[in-house]
Amino acid sequence: MTTETLKIFTQLAGNWHFHRTLSTAGSVTGNAHFELVAPNILHYKEHGVFTTDTQKTYQVSREYGYCYDATQDKVAVYFLCANQLDYLFHELNFTSEKDDLLTATGIHVCREDRYSALYEFVHANEFNITYHVMGPRKNYVSTTVFKRN
Repeated sequence: MTTETLKIFTQLAGNWHFHRTLSTAGSVTGNAHFELVAPNILHYKEHGVFTTDTQKTYQVSREYGYCYDATQDKVAVYFLCANQLDYLFHELNFTSEKDDLLTATGIHVCREDRYSALYEFVHANEFNITYHVMGPRKNYVSTTVFKRN
């Protein structure tokens, strides 16, 4: 039996174009790829160009491991170190299907900073991730729109 969580996890595989808006800094445009590297593990890698509010540009990249746990029907996102799963970033808690939009939330606490994630799965070829980041020296929103290539 395929669950909605497994269906979403499986649909992530492949190539995506993304645009990220950072409320206090600028934006990032680039490409991302989810590759199945082991049963139930997707390696996420993105490359893009960060354009600051003052129009300076920088090459940026990041990587994560997305893991599906069939026993709990959950997806967890991990930081990577040397292409290996390192430590937990957040678990996706699928919350609702409102107006045909499946959503999931996750929370990551890093010292005094809190990253609250909202995933919105629009359809098989589009999803969004919004992070609300709060801390003593951080207060911003990062919104990323992914569209399948």
